[in-house]
Amino acid sequence: LQAIILRLSIHRGKYWANPNLGSRFYLLRRSKDVPRIRLLAIQYAKEALEDLIRLLYRVRFYLMQPKQL
Repeated sequence: LQAIILRLSIHRGKYWANPNLGSRFYLLRRSKDVPRIRLLAIQYAKEALEDLIRLLYRVRFYLMQPKQL
């Protein structure tokens, strides 16, 4: 849960160790509530969580492999 909150709350490009970490939600701060903005918010969330989702898929794939003795 902390990893998700971190990725969604940091401005994308502001974290020194990983410029791809974070979201672009700050761009929506003063936007009106219209369907286009909702689509942008979903896109920004997917973009921010993309590396975490890929990591979870790799872990799941690794755990599904037959164990070697």
